[in-house]
Parts: sequence; structure tokens; C-alpha cells
Amino acid sequence: MAKIGSLKETKPGQLYEGEVNTLQLSVRFEVRKLLLSSDNPNAPTHAIVAWNNDGIEVPIGSAWMKTMNKPGREGTAFMSMTFSDPSFAKPLNVAAFKTAEGNSWDVVFRHRQDKAA
Repeated sequence: MAKIGSLKETKPGQLYEGEVNTLQLSVRFEVRKLLLSSDNPNAPTHAIVAWNNDGIEVPIGSAWMKTMNKPGREGTAFMSMTFSDPSFAKPLNVAAFKTAEGNSWDVVFRHRQDKAA
């Protein structure tokens, strides 16, 4: 996994400020908790917004607060995030994991691996 950005929790559980930097994408964004909850367990828990060159707020993705079930890390919270915009060649799927500082998160990218047949 490669670290491509970071998040800082500015209002615990409610608001995060972040940035992602790759060779083709450099964006500052906010992750905001959705005010309305859903009965659908696959519904996003947060919205991702950024600002265009004119300063207009633009929705660019969704995020899901999840819990790890990997042995040794069971119960560890992480955020699954999808950035998508018509200007992107394809959506960017990343995850964010809390750092030792507590209110900071590392945003990491990993190429999806094909499942074994």
C-alpha cells in the first residue's frame, strides 16, 4: 500500500479535512458525516466534497466507516473512500487508517488484486 494523502479529524466523527496527491491528481477535500442515516448497510456514511477553481463546492465521492475483521486487527476502525468525478478517467478507491496521533489518518492506495479462481 502506498500513502497518497492524509486526513485530520476536525470534529470527531463528523468532519475531516484532507488531501490526496498522485501524479495526476492533487485535491484538498472534506469528508462530512451524512445527516440522514440509511437502513441499507451498504449506504455511505460520509460525503466527500472539494472546491473547483471558482471556489464552488463540488461533491466528489462517498465514504464508508468500517471495522476491520483481519486477525490481529479486529475491531479497528477505518474509512473506505471512493473519489469520482467526470474529469477522472476512473474512480479512485482508497482507504484511511488512524495514525498513532489519534486525530490524523493516512490515506493509502492499493491496486485491487484479482480473486483466485
